[in-house]
Formats: sequence, structure tokens, C-alpha cells
Amino acid sequence: MNGIITDIFRTSIVDGPGIRTTVFLKGCQLRCIWCHNPETQSMKIEKDYGRLIDSETIVAECVKDRIYYDETDGGVTLSGGEPLMQPDFALEILKRLKELGIHTTLDTTGVAKISIYKKALKVTDLFLFDYKVTDSKSHFSLTGSRKEPIMDTFNFLISNNAKIILRCPMIPGVNDEVEHLTTISEMEFKYPSLVEINILPYHTMGNAKYEKLGRPVDPSLPKENIPNKLKEYYLSFFKIRGNKKVILKD
Repeated sequence: MNGIITDIFRTSIVDGPGIRTTVFLKGCQLRCIWCHNPETQSMKIEKDYGRLIDSETIVAECVKDRIYYDETDGGVTLSGGEPLMQPDFALEILKRLKELGIHTTLDTTGVAKISIYKKALKVTDLFLFDYKVTDSKSHFSLTGSRKEPIMDTFNFLISNNAKIILRCPMIPGVNDEVEHLTTISEMEFKYPSLVEINILPYHTMGNAKYEKLGRPVDPSLPKENIPNKLKEYYLSFFKIRGNKKVILKD
């Protein structure tokens, strides 16, 4: 089965447990203003971003790193973009990896149909689930998508005992208001089955991609990476509230 990817990144330590191989698939319904992988949004191959590849080739490439997975409890992560924009392709890769006994992780925005997540549950060991904005109106203006269907997906996965790491991109002056931080904190206690809650500080590493694509960086975004003082504020906020599962990821 063929699909379009932008990269196969080896020895990742930020896309799930252990050392992992991360496969970045093309396509995403969201248009988050802070997206650091804008080259994955379109399904088209553009500016050398993207290549057609078959699922067997991807699996074969991933298997080459099996020794790292076995020694670190790692595995393979499908990311993007939104991997489930190419559902049959993504699910085929996950299925083949599971058959080989390799741990599978799906990094998802929650925007695909519930029927697709039903299938994904059978071949996915861990979901990295994005939680971007608390206020519904702001969610739409910042991501181009309604929040409610995404939360329906989240609740579906929770009700089906999926292992989930909640991932929260944090952009100063854009989505880091106290209401949002408070809701993230409360989710640890409301959903005790969550494996972790990851805070992902904003960085500017994606800016070069926008330039290559001929697209402007949103002017409301910070001009620099999050300073350490602000990272310390986030950590202290959650510590004071008694959170044990909130981890800041650099």
C-alpha cells in the first residue's frame, strides 16, 4: 500500500517511550498557527517535501532499528501532520509492526472519524493526543478546527482504555492563559488513566520551513524560543496544584 511521507527519523527520544523511529506522514486537517511541521499539512509533494513510498518499505526500514527498541522499550511512532489523514496506509503500517512485536505509537490530533480510531485501537499501543486550546472559540481561530469533535475522540479513546499521553503545545501570549493551564492540571485528576501530560514549549525551529514554502510565520507568535523563566513558571504552576504526571518536554 502506498502513501506520502516527509521523513523517517531515527533514534527519536521525544515521540514516545524509549528510542523510537518516527515516520512523518503528509496531510492534516488542522491549521494551527504555531505548527512546526507546516510541510506536512498539504497532501501534495511541495518544495521537495514529501515522497511516495509503500508500507512494506517503511516497515523494513523500521525493523533495522529493532535492537534499539528492544534495549530501551522503544518502538515506532507515526506522526505528521495527522497520520490518519491517510488511514489505510497508517493502519497497515501499524498492523505490520504489531505483527512483528514492535511497540506502536500514534501521534494524533483527534480529528479523524471515530470509526478509524476503532480500527487504530487494535494496532496502537500508545496514543500521543494533542490538547491545544481550552476555549472553544479560540480553538477554532487558532487551529481552524472545532474542539468538540476532538474531545469526542479523546473521550472515546479513554472509554476504551487506550493508553494516552496528553501533549500540550504551549505558546506564550497565545494559548498559555491561566484557564488553559488550570484545565490541563485538572485533566490529570479527571482522567487518572492518562500515562503522562507533556508540556511542549514553543520553539522557532519550524520557521525555516515556512520560508522554504514561501509562507509567512504568523505575526502573533513569539520571535524566540520560550525562555527558561517561563518554563519554570509552568512547572511551578503544576507543582503547586499537586500534579505528578505533568512533564515539560524540551
